[in-house]
Amino acid sequence: MMISMKLRQRRTHAGIADLPETAWKRINCGDGPTLYDWAVVDNRALRELGRGH
Repeated sequence: MMISMKLRQRRTHAGIADLPETAWKRINCGDGPTLYDWAVVDNRALRELGRGH
């Protein structure tokens, strides 16, 4: 489960399915043809302006 920006619980696979194709990058992670697809999303539902991790 994940918490959405609207402070609602949501299944992670549903959030992944909503990502645009442009959010994904294919990265080689090792020797040989070891490819993984990665996406970075802002998922800080309780953030305060001017503060971060």
